[in-house]
Amino acid sequence: MCSEVKRWCSELEVLCSEVKRWCSEGDRLTFELGVLRSEVEWWSCEGDHFTFEAQT
Repeated sequence: MCSEVKRWCSELEVLCSEVKRWCSEGDRLTFELGVLRSEVEWWSCEGDHFTFEAQT
């Protein structure tokens, strides 16, 4: 499970960087992805469990 979560996070980073390259600043899609990235601050794995922490 942890490896799947880490792979998903890595793929999300790639997706966000590609979309930001295509979109202009202030574009709605770019903004929403930026919000998503700020909310997903980090994931930490312990055994079969993973922890999600929202940015405060």
